[in-house]
Amino acid sequence: PSSAGASAEAASSSGSWGLMRIPELLWGLPARLSQGMTWDTLVLPSPLPAPGPAAQPSNSPPAAPAEATLKQLRSLIGFQGIPEDRRPEVWSFISGATALMQRRPRFCEHHLHNTFPWALPTPSDPTCPDFEVITASLQPKHPPFFHGPKPFMYIDLNDEQVAVTKVLLCMLSQNHSHIEHCPALPTVVALLLSQASPRLAYAIAHCLLALSTAAKSYTHCLDGRFRFFPVSSRLRAEALATFEVLVQRRLPRLHRHLGGPAVLALAEEWLDKAFASAL
Repeated sequence: PSSAGASAEAASSSGSWGLMRIPELLWGLPARLSQGMTWDTLVLPSPLPAPGPAAQPSNSPPAAPAEATLKQLRSLIGFQGIPEDRRPEVWSFISGATALMQRRPRFCEHHLHNTFPWALPTPSDPTCPDFEVITASLQPKHPPFFHGPKPFMYIDLNDEQVAVTKVLLCMLSQNHSHIEHCPALPTVVALLLSQASPRLAYAIAHCLLALSTAAKSYTHCLDGRFRFFPVSSRLRAEALATFEVLVQRRLPRLHRHLGGPAVLALAEEWLDKAFASAL
């Protein structure tokens, strides 16, 4: 409890959006801080793609990070929270995006080609324009929002970031065509873009979708995978019902005061907007 409280306090003092505080709470498990271990001494693999041979993209879930490094992260996050300047790096490592970008350096270009083939006809060519330049130049008129709210009224993005958000949502829809209902995804992508480059934001969002699809529950599975958010209407209904049951069991007086429908309404507001409209 003390570590979770310190984590929440550190997150609140940063003044950032709701989803950015979830890693602190999610990974802020009671753990003993390793002697001498700080954010300055913890070294994570670079999330930037390294030059190498092109490979065809795959929608298979990324490999789970090394357990030893995860223990260090749990200790640091539980006691200190995540520094704002290291959040993209930590999110990339935890989601598996770092390993994916190292293993498939141009998978973002392949996904962009699958969605907008005229914008990038040769994704394997290392001399083609930068991913960030191409995504900023596209203007899709009807991007998919996966039955979720438009995040632009909750998250302060400039015009270029708004356009890139729409492009990344089109890419996620095209390369994850089995997912039609994921209300939190637009807010997640917008939040990632407010902290990371378009390439890294797409890689993290892609891995989160792959992990959420592969996970069998919302708990820590043996293979290290988490279900980060619902990827179907059935799973969304299950998550909302689970939230109400937890409130009823853990906070019975609050549940009786608000009533079940009010609790569900709050859960729907928070989950569909990734807490961005609440904090």
